[in-house]
Amino acid sequence: MAKFEKYYINFQSGDGYPCRVSFLYEGFSGTSSELEGGSKPFVLKEFNSNDDIFKPIRALMAEIEILTNVNGVKIENFFADQDSDIGITFSMNTIPIWTGYVLQDDFQEVWDDSNHYLIVRAYDGLGMLKDIPFGDNGAELVGRYTPFELLNYALQGAPNTPLIRYAIINNLYHESMTDIDSPLFQCYIDAKTFQVEAQVYDDSLTVIEKINSAFNQTIFQYLNRWYFFRVEELYTSYNNNLIGNLWNLGVPTGINKRYDIEVGIDREVKPISPEMLRLIQKKTKFDEIDFYYDQFNEVLDNETFSRATFVNTVGNSKYYTLDEWTFETGTLMSPTAPTSNNEARIQEIYLTSVAGGLLERFLYIKNLAAASLGYSWVKSAAVPVKSFSFVKINFDTKRLNDISDVAAFVVIETTTGYYSLTENGNWEYSSTLNFLLGGVFLESTAQVNTEEWNSLEVEADAVPMDGMLTVRLMSVNNPLVPVSIAYFKNLKVTVINGFENADYVRKITGINSLYTKNGTIVKSTKSEIYLNDHFSEIHKGAIFEPDGETLTDENWHRLRFPSETFSFRRQNATAIWEHNRVNRSKIDVNFFGLMWTDNVTLTPIGLMNTIRFLDDDPNKVYWISNLREINYAAGTWSATLEEVYDEIRDTPISQTFEADFTIGIYASPSTLPLTLVTSGGFSIQGGNTARYDNATTLSTPIDCSIFGEVSAASYPATISFQLQKNGTAIRTINYPIYVPNQPYTINLGATTQTITTNDVIRVVVVGASTINVDGGDIKINSPSTSLPYDTYTDNYLYE
Repeated sequence: MAKFEKYYINFQSGDGYPCRVSFLYEGFSGTSSELEGGSKPFVLKEFNSNDDIFKPIRALMAEIEILTNVNGVKIENFFADQDSDIGITFSMNTIPIWTGYVLQDDFQEVWDDSNHYLIVRAYDGLGMLKDIPFGDNGAELVGRYTPFELLNYALQGAPNTPLIRYAIINNLYHESMTDIDSPLFQCYIDAKTFQVEAQVYDDSLTVIEKINSAFNQTIFQYLNRWYFFRVEELYTSYNNNLIGNLWNLGVPTGINKRYDIEVGIDREVKPISPEMLRLIQKKTKFDEIDFYYDQFNEVLDNETFSRATFVNTVGNSKYYTLDEWTFETGTLMSPTAPTSNNEARIQEIYLTSVAGGLLERFLYIKNLAAASLGYSWVKSAAVPVKSFSFVKINFDTKRLNDISDVAAFVVIETTTGYYSLTENGNWEYSSTLNFLLGGVFLESTAQVNTEEWNSLEVEADAVPMDGMLTVRLMSVNNPLVPVSIAYFKNLKVTVINGFENADYVRKITGINSLYTKNGTIVKSTKSEIYLNDHFSEIHKGAIFEPDGETLTDENWHRLRFPSETFSFRRQNATAIWEHNRVNRSKIDVNFFGLMWTDNVTLTPIGLMNTIRFLDDDPNKVYWISNLREINYAAGTWSATLEEVYDEIRDTPISQTFEADFTIGIYASPSTLPLTLVTSGGFSIQGGNTARYDNATTLSTPIDCSIFGEVSAASYPATISFQLQKNGTAIRTINYPIYVPNQPYTINLGATTQTITTNDVIRVVVVGASTINVDGGDIKINSPSTSLPYDTYTDNYLYE
């Protein structure tokens, strides 16, 4: 069905623009009726009132005031069976601004027969996603999806979805991506990242929060479409445009503009009383981002056997075929499809009838006597494992006339062959799969009754090579009996990476990115993200390159800084650090004027806008950290603004590394000592080597000169002065000497050099007995496009 307008309110905004509130009812047919608005017919405000520009979700809610009486509309007119049955749209100057749903549990009406106000509240649908499990309209998502696809699934049920009209301003790219399209379309995340347990997932709102917070991104409605906006994009001069795309029915249109509102007495938006209140948000001592190494709840796809397709009901049992496992027979190297004499099913046994409580659930593999002698099995999908990791498998099993003593066959397929797990935890190598090698056994003895449930567990030695792990749950036909059956339940596979094994060292549970400032500062920030570059395909949060198979590495860059590559986690920390690196202004404001112009189009204000005070504070750009209220009838709005860019303090400046040669007398061969003058992104290591510590790759000449006196063991002699990068000479001057303490003045300057993180520069003198250094220096210019960073470290998190 579709929604149609049943009621509407028309009014004039305080600054003279026509406004319309429409109430759209599911399945309504007929002529819409006009309602009379109150003194505040439509007010829009932010649901989360925290003053935080990094809020991953910026939901808006509306309050609609209706003047009514005993013969007019009542609360009951706005009740509906479904929370999404009554929609609200609001437009100003014929421009759609906002869409939402009438909130079904938040009405307010004066109980009076005479004229009175009825308050109806509406929300943009984001809040209700907290009660909706993540999935595809109730179906489980299996596999890897782009962040955009995951966001689209998570937004199901909200207005303006599925996403066909939306905007993305996010320019954080991995080196495997192109900058033609959004990064939200160009990487992949496994849906198991959001799994709580088998077939149980985070709620949809939490999924949006996790994805958005990882990208320093937020979501909000602006001009009646969803915007996905990376907050860090605001950290640029007001002379630079924001870059992104608007999508309409799958067709992108480029965004290359600014959204600055100019505030002043003679401008479109004007300050009004009460007077603005300015605060200072203090810089932080630490900015920390944590990421935890959490393995999938199910290492094997459907290892809990919870996903199955219903077949039939017989008596007090239900039967299902097992999903995501393959039923096979024959030989391991050349398996064949089972015949009607072989059957693999999930069986659920209920108390007295299927209407009673569930007693037991298990997998069985049944073989009839007519089946040829041999093995049959169910095989898991392959999962990747790394060398030096540890595999542990647990399951319960029993047998009925099944003569197989091999209960499970665990194999790692590598580029050179196969490793089969033995019951002793060893890995047996073979170039082919062989039933005689490996296997987890259930042997019938006087102490073991195989017709009762037995728990088997094997902890394996370290995985010998990277490969793909599969598990086969085994059965063998017994032609001497009518039917033979193998049963399985409670399967659990665990893969423990070396650093997660706490037998010899403290267990590592995660890693963080940490920026640290000098000085005594009390304030700090700490948060957790759920996506990151990863070493493992079977851990939550791993990001994959556009091929959907390769894990991303530490080569993410912002579009504005293409040569500055960091890890995904550090890019997240950098966005927060850059905002918190200096004290920032915060202003509580009250404005008159609900329209702004970009010199082309007159447009209603909203969360996409930035604010500039050209008369009082012209160097700064502010963004709305809390939209307290837009009162359209009055033409006023109030908000908390937070400084996001200062043209003076935030403009990157060139840096210069300068180090003096330390005056003294040294033996040869010698690496000449250095004394740091200015860092410029370098540090002195071992007293004589300059190491480049910044992330931005430099392409710059090196100035180097030195003077003093030099002596040799005999004369004449040739002294070699070398300017080295990473141990290799990039400039050499061979200087002949004829007497002791012969003066020298050497210019070792080198032409343009490429200098990357951790490159080292030094000067080495070879061939002298002693060398006197009287002076000289090394200078390297860093025409930086980014700010000088505070101390940064990666730190493991321990159990």
